Amino acid sequence: MNGKIKAYIIVVLLLSFTTGVLSVQYAKTPGTGSEYGISTKTSQIQFIAKDVDEFAYNASNPHTEYVLNNSSGTYTLKLGKWMGGCARSWLCAFAVVNVEPYPVYIKSVSVSGDFATWLRIYAHANPNITADNSTQRPGMIQEADANFTLLWNGDSHGRQSSVRSDWKLSNGTGYAGSYLGYDNNTSYNAGKWAYNNATWDDANKLWVYNSSSVHLVNDTALYGTANFVWIEVVLIVPTGVDTKDYNCTIRFNLEGGT
Repeated sequence: MNGKIKAYIIVVLLLSFTTGVLSVQYAKTPGTGSEYGISTKTSQIQFIAKDVDEFAYNASNPHTEYVLNNSSGTYTLKLGKWMGGCARSWLCAFAVVNVEPYPVYIKSVSVSGDFATWLRIYAHANPNITADNSTQRPGMIQEADANFTLLWNGDSHGRQSSVRSDWKLSNGTGYAGSYLGYDNNTSYNAGKWAYNNATWDDANKLWVYNSSSVHLVNDTALYGTANFVWIEVVLIVPTGVDTKDYNCTIRFNLEGGT
């Protein structure tokens, strides 16, 4: 008897996600402020690229495709192509660094566009610990309440901190030639606080995380102590959504303080 072979064709529809980190709303004193893009190499608020897009990974040049991109002075997050019903988290999509000589507070984040309700955005202290393990493998450790804050809760199911409602960045370290310094006041050396250096990637027009800069004990960014903080982005794609390119705009709202 001849057997029949059944062939199954599985079609995976991929959706492309890009967010524009176009500007920050920045008030040096409460009640005053202006909006500007972080478009120059020496802006007073900076972003540092760290996470890379695994699907664009190139072993000979592992940093060819950061999640954070700079296209002609406009920063974007390229979150890749995903199918409906999946969830993905980038623990260190980028870091926000304060270069000002006084503390700056990240008060909130606002998101508008196609998939604003599919995003959660956190500021958190530890680059290797998630702020929200609901989209991670079971049992994965998550940040203590004092070490994160939920900046954007698009789907209304983000993890809330019982301690933090904003994030305080300490006064900045500044620029040192071709390096951007960032510190967490954990290491004291030669009469001053030690700091790590981000490196300028001229090809990508980005400050990038420098794993060989090891002046700090670690890269933990505690509230009010470090002048930088890691930004975790969580994307939760509903089922049954249209196959197309999706775009959003993200704005960080910051305020100078003491």
